[in-house]
Amino acid sequence: MNDSLREFASLAIEKYNNHSCMLPLKDETRKFIEGFLRLAFPQFADRSFERTEEIAAAATLLMHDLKKILDSLSAYNPETGKNPYRGETEKVPYKPETGKNPNNPNSEKNAYNSETGKEVDRFHPTGKKLKMVNKEAGAANKNHKQQAPDYGANLTIAGKTATVGLNKNPLRLKTDTSEIVKKFAMKLPGIMRNLDLDAEAIFGGDPAAESEDEVILAYPGFLAITIYRVAHQLFLLNVPLVPRILTEYAHERTGIDIHPGATIGESFCIDHGTGIVIGESSIIGNRVKIYQGVTIGALSVDKSHASTKRHPTIEDDVVIYAQAVILGGETVIGKNSVIGGNAWVTESIPPDSVVIHKSQVRLKHNGKDEPALDFVI
Repeated sequence: MNDSLREFASLAIEKYNNHSCMLPLKDETRKFIEGFLRLAFPQFADRSFERTEEIAAAATLLMHDLKKILDSLSAYNPETGKNPYRGETEKVPYKPETGKNPNNPNSEKNAYNSETGKEVDRFHPTGKKLKMVNKEAGAANKNHKQQAPDYGANLTIAGKTATVGLNKNPLRLKTDTSEIVKKFAMKLPGIMRNLDLDAEAIFGGDPAAESEDEVILAYPGFLAITIYRVAHQLFLLNVPLVPRILTEYAHERTGIDIHPGATIGESFCIDHGTGIVIGESSIIGNRVKIYQGVTIGALSVDKSHASTKRHPTIEDDVVIYAQAVILGGETVIGKNSVIGGNAWVTESIPPDSVVIHKSQVRLKHNGKDEPALDFVI
């Protein structure tokens, strides 16, 4: 191995020591949203449903898939005793399958015997002993819930110390995943109603659209809005990472970048869509229509402003034409206003306003081209 490859390897191994392999999380999240699309819209489906109960059963399976994704982000996975998305997992020695502590020379004496059902001591990740019996022996503590230790806590088990949680990437859920899935499922009817209104708004706002089927199946704006509305509800439930994976998947497929934290009202219409950016703290009202290349962004990208409202508020019934840029957390575009193409807006606009970018037309001098403009950037 030459020196360059060795140096590359040493740099890479540091990353592997401090981060986890997360491609499975990304893949499963994408499968989840594709499953939602197939279930919610026959335009995306490869099979038909004839009864409400069939869709309800399929939705239940979809929620199960979501729970598995969320479980992978939990600080502790009770099925394996490990968090597959955290560093140094193997240094936490607890193994619920056997009750053994592989770093403890006396682990055989503390091993759970599922054949005999004999009650024995075994280690919980917190370092405490739990009294465990198998189902046949009566499951004396079947109601006991194993609590995940806090991230960053140093655990010492059988003389081995490990730091629980992601080393530098605090992706965890503090709420029970079953509760999150339950709350998300309650939001599904509202998501569907909003998406129906979005499809109607896009169809009604585009003379080229021949049907709502065309809008749902073929329009990138509708796909981006659909994925955003699912991601936004997970964002509101404080689910880490997954909402951003969803909206970046939409960004990758459509060229439309909507942060899952943005607040967007009913009947949202995106026409064409390529290059649209909508920032995290944006607030967009009802019946707003925006065209390609629009930026609803922040005036400052200073990290210290991360927890503040950095992005504009767009009130109801506003139309924003192509390549317009609207910036700033204190900027409010009043209702019924029109923002013309290529406009640059950093101050609030009163309701019923029209903002245009004034173009300049110059004639050639004596039939000759004007000299090239000297831009300073």
